[in-house]
Amino acid sequence: MKLLQLSLVALPLAFACVDVLFVVDSSSDESRRRALDVADSFPPKSTVRRWAVVSKNDRYIPRVVRNNFELIAILHDVLGDYKKFLEVTATEIARRRETFRPFVVLLFSETPVDEATLQKWKDSSKSPALHIFRIASPGKKKSDSLLEQREKFEEIISCGLNNTTPVRKKCRSLLRIQIPTSTRITVVPLCKAEIFFVIDLSQGTGDKSKQYLDIAASIIGSLPIGKNAVRVGLISYSGRGRTRTLVQLDKHESKDELIEEMFRMERAGGTTRTGDAIRYAVDAFENEQHATREGVRRVLVVFTDGYSQDEPREAADEARNKKIDVVAVAVEDKRATPDSAQLTEIAGSPQNVLISPSGKHARERILGLQCKF
Repeated sequence: MKLLQLSLVALPLAFACVDVLFVVDSSSDESRRRALDVADSFPPKSTVRRWAVVSKNDRYIPRVVRNNFELIAILHDVLGDYKKFLEVTATEIARRRETFRPFVVLLFSETPVDEATLQKWKDSSKSPALHIFRIASPGKKKSDSLLEQREKFEEIISCGLNNTTPVRKKCRSLLRIQIPTSTRITVVPLCKAEIFFVIDLSQGTGDKSKQYLDIAASIIGSLPIGKNAVRVGLISYSGRGRTRTLVQLDKHESKDELIEEMFRMERAGGTTRTGDAIRYAVDAFENEQHATREGVRRVLVVFTDGYSQDEPREAADEARNKKIDVVAVAVEDKRATPDSAQLTEIAGSPQNVLISPSGKHARERILGLQCKF
């Protein structure tokens, strides 16, 4: 199938029902220029949720962008390995669930994405609608498209609105995947919870800190986040005196904003004191300025491989005595296996120890099978 050359003739003044992710091959000046052109063409007052994949301190993360000016500034300076940018893209595609907005990915690169990767993206997506375009130079040929259905870019992001602003840029369609929107199920009271993610960012975790964040993002994507449903706070820790609250329970009602802030977490280094972190998190539940809701279940989800330099069992037992459930999440690693005995002590039982779980599996363990949405 030949690539489709689409003329972007109209973009709505407001299409907040769509997320758009910019992914730029920074090794190509032409690709960067095209990304800047498209970003500059978005109506400045548009409420589209813009995203860009960026790199910082050797970490690659998706970032929510507030407006065109910020987007252009990011795209102008973005640098990094395009393959790693695509890995982040794959994670973003996989974490978006039926309750998310439709997702548009713009790949600014002269290099096609291989068929196997496209198929993985398609298989992993649970979004109501996924649309992927590669913006390349006119006349470039390729043969890696999956579907032949043609659809103009402006129609994908218009969300049925009539107010438009002219845009005259050209794209090539790489792929369009349409997944039927699921029926929205009302969140029931049993789906309410106050959850703190307690994430080990010590030196001992090595590269696992990134995997912890990826798993955490997948879990958040599967939870019904909202002020009347599940609220999630974020705590990072490493050695003595290095436990911090990054996000209070009442800060975010949006999954996207919560995940975007979580990916700003940086590795702290040092030793691992999980017991101290659990006690800190228990105190965080009792913070009067950010009070928990009365009668709502409280849960600590501790991301660690074990091997704590203090004794976390006593701290975890103290949490359970205060009717706080504790779940331990670790990463499967044959070279450095998690300390299963300590993880069980933290979680209270092997059933509450999750090794490299999917978002759905973790949600079912945290909230129970009765929570469906």
